[in-house]
Amino acid sequence: MGNIALVYPYNREFTPFLRYGGLDFKEFRLVAPGGWGMTDKDASRADDGEYIGILVKSCFESELEECDCVIFCEYSLPLDFNKYIYPKILESLHKKKDIICLIPLEKHIELEIRTLCNYEGVRFSYYKNESSQKFYNDFIENSVMNIQTIDVPVIFILGTGEKTNKFDIQLALRKYYLEKGYKVSQIGTRKYCECAGFNSFPDFMFDKTMSESQKVVCFNSYVKSIEKDEKPDVFIIGIPGGIIPLNDLFVQDFGILAYMVSCAVQPDVCILSVYYSQYENSLYENVNNSIKHKFGYDIDCLNLSNVRLDMPESYMQRELKYFSVSGKDIEEIKAVLNSQYQIAFNISNSKDAQSIAEFSESILAKYSEIALVNKI
Repeated sequence: MGNIALVYPYNREFTPFLRYGGLDFKEFRLVAPGGWGMTDKDASRADDGEYIGILVKSCFESELEECDCVIFCEYSLPLDFNKYIYPKILESLHKKKDIICLIPLEKHIELEIRTLCNYEGVRFSYYKNESSQKFYNDFIENSVMNIQTIDVPVIFILGTGEKTNKFDIQLALRKYYLEKGYKVSQIGTRKYCECAGFNSFPDFMFDKTMSESQKVVCFNSYVKSIEKDEKPDVFIIGIPGGIIPLNDLFVQDFGILAYMVSCAVQPDVCILSVYYSQYENSLYENVNNSIKHKFGYDIDCLNLSNVRLDMPESYMQRELKYFSVSGKDIEEIKAVLNSQYQIAFNISNSKDAQSIAEFSESILAKYSEIALVNKI
């Protein structure tokens, strides 16, 4: 990888990489469309988290001159790909800049960009989760319907829905365990985790031609194959989506994906990230009972995300809408939750990012002590 990467269109989807690493660049330049309200603001404006120390600019062309690579990141705010993204991809490759694309592309667009990059002699990195597709093909050919035991400690990161900072937690845990010298295997919630050195959540779990039973066994076999190949000390698994319906309109697939993963693999540590709300200190007990009866294991700790659901707007637009909340608001609710159980964290706070990783490690250490005693 080069030294300087330009990120466009910068938004909160990319912020976890700035906070917890994962991409091998010495410096990032950030550009967001002028109408997104981030021009000349710190990068933390995107997620309203702690100060990052990188200013967001709005002029793509001037930043392009000094970079080695352009990262086109996924985005959830309205932005026309053909009008604002595609021309910048063409401009970048014609100026001999390597391209990393984290945005899903139509097949003919991908082929066109790949052809032009080859002609210009620049590197085009586009992540499509191909390793899991190969595994899926082999599984279908040699399918054996049994569940295999996973022999290394497994950490689950679940959420009550999308945009609950699950990816932040995954990167924070990865950073912590790698820096402590552990060998880490990981399956992440996003479709381009390979760019950060680990596995994306496999596409076959969304395949409509497979039965739920096949998906459970296939996911178990997928985890086992990674365990055999990588021989990790710890296995981190992020599960996309939510665990329960939010209401009759927003059912979040009824948490079926999380249920299938829980049938395939049982965690040793479970971290649940929840939307911000005015919770009472009985939250942990209530949610833990629900998870335990539905999935068969306990939650070990909670993370309070800095995202709140905007339900009135969600009902009006018939799709979920969100807004960010301040760190001060999160700390106040965290104090309420921790008045009974010391198990609530705020991943948007760098101190808590360290603490939640240490907490998970302490639980794994207890399991290893019990296992040692049982052997004596």
